[in-house]
Amino acid sequence: MADIMFNVALGAEGSGWATNDIRTLLLSAKEADDAIRDHDTVNALLLAAGNTEFATATSYARVALTGEARTVDDTNNRVDHNADDADYGNIGNGANETCVAIVVYRHVTNDSDSIPISKHDISFTTDGSQVIIQWHTDGIWRATG
Repeated sequence: MADIMFNVALGAEGSGWATNDIRTLLLSAKEADDAIRDHDTVNALLLAAGNTEFATATSYARVALTGEARTVDDTNNRVDHNADDADYGNIGNGANETCVAIVVYRHVTNDSDSIPISKHDISFTTDGSQVIIQWHTDGIWRATG
């Protein structure tokens, strides 16, 4: 289990973190980290064999993040990127799915031009309860130099 940055986002996505339309999607199946990180668009990610977005879970919809913020830490030479927790509402209870990862991406117009930023391994099965993805206290991702 790992958190990874997509290669296309390395060094490029931080500057627009607080102003771009940042969203999340849930995966019920995923490729290995070394393969998944090579996809340059959300469309390419979802068309690749092995990656499956939630398809059957009752009431599932992608979530737009709110409260995006960047914190520059000059002492430790890094920038932390954070946002409010992702609230998916109540998912499942009619049809349920098991989640294996959440993908954070910059939405542009559609999946064909939207840029995947990071993937975070998680594990839960929907049952009709509220699903809130709680980010790590250090943030969603960190840029270092």
